[in-house]
Amino acid sequence: LIQMDLKTMIKETQSTIEQIQRWIKSTNINRDSYSFVGVIEALRG
Repeated sequence: LIQMDLKTMIKETQSTIEQIQRWIKSTNINRDSYSFVGVIEALRG
């Protein structure tokens, strides 16, 4: 019973970490694209 709980906890922790990593990746991509657009605007201006 305790082993099952541990396995479930580990699985949940892994999925949470994966979600956080995905979120970080998406926010990084968004930030990069925004700064990229800013550079293009600066070059244009």
